[in-house]
Amino acid sequence: MDEIFSNTTITYTRDQTVSFPVGADAAFDPRMQLDSCFNLQDYYNEVPEGTVAQKRHWLIQSKFETPMLNFAGVTYSNPPTCSVSAGTSSADEIITRGMWHQYGSIPTGSDIGVFASISNRGNNSLADIVGFPTGNQCESEN
Repeated sequence: MDEIFSNTTITYTRDQTVSFPVGADAAFDPRMQLDSCFNLQDYYNEVPEGTVAQKRHWLIQSKFETPMLNFAGVTYSNPPTCSVSAGTSSADEIITRGMWHQYGSIPTGSDIGVFASISNRGNNSLADIVGFPTGNQCESEN
């Protein structure tokens, strides 16, 4: 792991283009990079069963936790129009829909949610070398 981490260069590319506002710097890209969401160079030590020596394991994990709710069954009403003017309506008349404004259902099953996966890109794959499982590791509960 020490050799891999010391020789690692992380670069990012995107296979899509995005239109930016007129006059915006072409280098400006408001989208987050992968390392904004994931710790990519963490590790943990473990003493494998039957041994007395520590073994280092690469650990890639999310930098945050976020509530996961399913809003598929929630009814939707149009937001207030521009005819609602400041000072003439009470806050009770404004209906807002979203994560913090209504109830959703908690997803059930291990195949529902947001997932990240690792894929092999051919021979001598880093995933194979360090023992990362590849593909979607989600198993459906039937």
